[in-house]
Amino acid sequence: MRASQQSLTPRDLDILECLTLRVRVFSLSQLGRTWWGATHDPVRNAARRMRELVASGFVESYSLLAHPELSLSVPELFWTPGSPAPDLGAVAYRLQSRWTDPQ
Repeated sequence: MRASQQSLTPRDLDILECLTLRVRVFSLSQLGRTWWGATHDPVRNAARRMRELVASGFVESYSLLAHPELSLSVPELFWTPGSPAPDLGAVAYRLQSRWTDPQ
């Protein structure tokens, strides 16, 4: 049974907007730290709500093998309008090279 839009919270709508317009997938840890970070158990809270959204038909859930998330403690590039164009090739190379680094 599908839930009506009235049963969606602002957080649900934010997550659905991100999934439909910005990214393809989220891990539970990404969901937890982004939308439930201030709670005692962010991943558990995210998992509970995602199960509800799956049951309502708003999202699908899959388990898959994936490379562990790579940490990025600072932005790789700062740019502001009016500044010279950045060397995006060099930035792309630095980011791609991270995938060969040991965890």
